[in-house]
Amino acid sequence: MRVSCEPVGGRAPFRYSGADGLPSHVPDTQMEFPMFRLLLSGFVLTVAALVAGADEKKDPKATTTWVRESNGVDLKFEFGKDAGTFNVFVGENGVVVKAKLTREKDTVTAEFTEVEEKGNFPSKPKKGDKISFTWVEKDGAAKLSDLKGADDAKDVLEGEYKVKK
Repeated sequence: MRVSCEPVGGRAPFRYSGADGLPSHVPDTQMEFPMFRLLLSGFVLTVAALVAGADEKKDPKATTTWVRESNGVDLKFEFGKDAGTFNVFVGENGVVVKAKLTREKDTVTAEFTEVEEKGNFPSKPKKGDKISFTWVEKDGAAKLSDLKGADDAKDVLEGEYKVKK
């Protein structure tokens, strides 16, 4: 007696659709466009990376904060693209000055737009006063030099600042 391993009626054990040659138990949506799905996934990831990278670019309203301590005076400068805030404190007494900034190369000019005294702070600047100084940033540090317009504060303000993290 002879046993045959061929399927009855000449058909394979799996049914295949005649059009695409895929097994009928696999839905068409899974196998129809595998390369298209791969390319689409890559495109979506690329767009997401570009959008995230665009968010990392400098926001015009973003500020960098710089700090320094000089002779018991705590200095904190917050610089944005065209505005800044200068915080000068001795303990609880100090002044917060907001300013409009203009820059030409390494020279910064600040025109004070708001002056707020905290506690009792001697010789605070006035709204409308202007100062200029050289500001050079390198490797997370900055140097303020050539201060003009605030000669009485030159010894305290000029020097090295560190970026606040």
